Amino acid sequence: MLELKRINVLFADDSEIYHLLFKAFLRGKEHFNLMHCAINGKFLVDYIFHSAVVPDVCVLDLHMPVLNGIDACQQIKRYFPHIILLGFTSSSDDREKEEMINAGAQRVFPKENLKELIDYLEKASFN
Repeated sequence: MLELKRINVLFADDSEIYHLLFKAFLRGKEHFNLMHCAINGKFLVDYIFHSAVVPDVCVLDLHMPVLNGIDACQQIKRYFPHIILLGFTSSSDDREKEEMINAGAQRVFPKENLKELIDYLEKASFN
C-alpha cells in the first residue's frame, strides 16, 4: 500500500478563532501535520528558524500585528525558498493580495472560504 508523505504545515493568524477553524478542518486528515499556529508573522518566522523540522507549507494571514503576512513571506522566501507560502485574508483589496503574491505567496485565499484553502492543500503536490 502506498503511504502518503505527511505534509508539515504552519499557520499564522492573529485571530484565535481561525486557529480553531483551521485545526478543525485539518482534523482527520492524517497526511497533514499541523506543526504550530502563530499569532503573528514574527512568531511564525522565529518558529521556522528554531524548528528542527522545516515546514512544507505556511498559511499566513495578510494583516497581523508585529509582522504582517507580506513581510513574513519576504523573510521566509529569502531564507527558505522551497517552503510553499499561501495567503489567507479577509481583505478585498486586490493590490494587497498582489503584494503578497509578489512577496512569495503562491496564492491568496479568502477567509470566508476556508474550505477552498483546505481543498487546495489536499490537491497540491508536495513532492
